[in-house]
Amino acid sequence: QLHPLVCEAFNADFDGDQMAVHLPLSAEAQAEARILMLSSNNLLSPASGRPLAMPRLDMVTGLFFLTTEIDGDTGEGTAAAKDQP
Repeated sequence: QLHPLVCEAFNADFDGDQMAVHLPLSAEAQAEARILMLSSNNLLSPASGRPLAMPRLDMVTGLFFLTTEIDGDTGEGTAAAKDQP
């Protein structure tokens, strides 16, 4: 599975394309790959310095609905992390 936020960095979409996966075998190669290739270490484009991982489309709509307050809605005024008995 591929997280939607890293699709732009890989020029990926979900229309049936394939992607090759190479696995580093030695511990040293795994450590080097973790430093160089982990998506959290590659948030900005080396070419332009612009962010590569940006929420858009359905993510932005979902965030809007999650943060919109509706007067009189079920659960209004309660905390999400309230302890349950």
